Formats: sequence, C-alpha cells, structure tokens
Amino acid sequence: MNATFVQSATLTLLLTGCGLAATDPFVGNWTLNVAKSQTAGQWAKVEELGSNKYRFDDGAAPQTLIADGIDQPLEFGGTM
Repeated sequence: MNATFVQSATLTLLLTGCGLAATDPFVGNWTLNVAKSQTAGQWAKVEELGSNKYRFDDGAAPQTLIADGIDQPLEFGGTM
C-alpha cells in the first residue's frame, strides 16, 4: 500500500510539473515590438570580424577580442 501511494504521488508531481512548464509565459520565441519597447539605458554592440575575432562596443572603449578559450586582456585592466 505504501509503494502504491509513493508511485501515485510521484506521477502526480511529474504531471503537474509538465503542465506548469507548458503554460509558462516566458518559454518560447520572442519578437521585439519596437513600438511598445523602451530601449533607453545601457547598450552593447557585438560585431563579428571573422577568424573568431569579435569587437565589443559599449560606448566607452571598444575592445577587439579573440574567442579562443583564453582570457583576453582588456585595455584598462581586467580580462574578458
């Protein structure tokens, strides 16, 4: 009797979890609606230069980095 209760409770929890995940409004594809969006504030632009090189521009000091799995030094200290 105890094993049947545990199996039933487990099945109920699994099905409830699946049902909640299916109705999550944050899951799925999003499309930007520029008319309803306010984009003021911080921004960053990433530009692919080829050969695993990328240029990161946040308006202060653009950085060109290589994505090779090694920490890349930044112009004013630190790494990325």
